[in-house]
Amino acid sequence: MSDQRGAKQYPITIDGESCTVTVIKTGKTTWTARGNFRGKPGSGTGATESSALAGWRKWAEFSANE
Repeated sequence: MSDQRGAKQYPITIDGESCTVTVIKTGKTTWTARGNFRGKPGSGTGATESSALAGWRKWAEFSANE
């Protein structure tokens, strides 16, 4: 678990691999999602938890096709 208050963890599967992504509120209207995919750290930001997760998922899907 993350040591940051209010952090939530979400299980996500990308390209058949399970990942755990942590989402944290980093500002008044900003959320950041962080997690590793295939050993690489990545992040996504957005105005909501779901948009931050979507940004991380987009990064991971791009990484899966490199």
